[in-house]
Amino acid sequence: MQREDPTSEDAWEATSLLAQVALAEGHYREAATQVSTLLRLRPSDKDAQNAYAFFGGLAAYGDQKLVLRKPGSVPVTQFDGNIGASLTINGHAVAFIFDTGANVSVISAGQARLLGLTVHDVNAKMNTATGEKISFRIASAQTLRLGNVELNKVAFLVVGDDAEPFVELPEGQRGIVGLPVLLAAQTLRMHDGVFDVAYKSAAYRRDSANICAYGPTLSVLLTLDGKPMNFALDTGAVHTDLYRPFSRDFPNLIVAGHNETFTQKGIGSTEEFPVVDLPPVHFEVAGHPTTLDPARVFMKPSVSGDSDYFYGNLGMDLLGQGRELSFDFRAMQLTLR
Repeated sequence: MQREDPTSEDAWEATSLLAQVALAEGHYREAATQVSTLLRLRPSDKDAQNAYAFFGGLAAYGDQKLVLRKPGSVPVTQFDGNIGASLTINGHAVAFIFDTGANVSVISAGQARLLGLTVHDVNAKMNTATGEKISFRIASAQTLRLGNVELNKVAFLVVGDDAEPFVELPEGQRGIVGLPVLLAAQTLRMHDGVFDVAYKSAAYRRDSANICAYGPTLSVLLTLDGKPMNFALDTGAVHTDLYRPFSRDFPNLIVAGHNETFTQKGIGSTEEFPVVDLPPVHFEVAGHPTTLDPARVFMKPSVSGDSDYFYGNLGMDLLGQGRELSFDFRAMQLTLR
């Protein structure tokens, strides 16, 4: 059997993926180790240098640790289109947004101060939803509890109090719970104003799984007129956006639309993008009928390149069109009823 060249492009991509997976699971030391391997291959690579500064800073806190995971329920909190729930951080009650599109949890500087988190500088920048790179700091919560799920050493990116979406939120709500916490809970089910957390997971079955990982991003299948399409799963997005592969495969819908300019808001940045506004589009999400209205297609590629792979970014406007929404990250299954 021929061995893979450790300096090849495939090896580079595989090592990058391992670093991102480790980050999403809260294994910060492993993430830093994988990025150090990248730097040995390409010492001058700017992205690897940036990632090592970030991951290395998180590794200094130690890895996230699962202390307790038992079934429980917490009240749902609505955030003007976003959803989240009540939790405690270092014993303080807060209500933060749940964001499956965030590889790390995020908190405002003022909120971190109120919770007694020690904030540290890090020589790194992160990409926002607009593609802009912004500076941030880091902190670690000694204890985070969501229902009957308890975690130690939960990492947060710390951004300014004037950053979106925190500038419009009151104290006690200026935070985002990202994938490392949500994956640790394993299961989440929203219904009747509550989130069930850490209930019994279904067995993984390939024929019923509709979530998978594309690099650091969770991907979910939607269908339109019987055609399956990969969408990024992003509960932190209020609106569902469509990307260029959608315009390529559904040219008749594009012809029926009209050109506009849309202002996209990201954490700490805003930017205008050319879009095509469409008539309402009817998707099936996990077999459940939904309607996207307004529907807009972004015609400019994203900096990450995800908009050349994904047909869109699935937000809460579609995910909220049911009585019950559940995520089973062990069975890799999204359910909407």
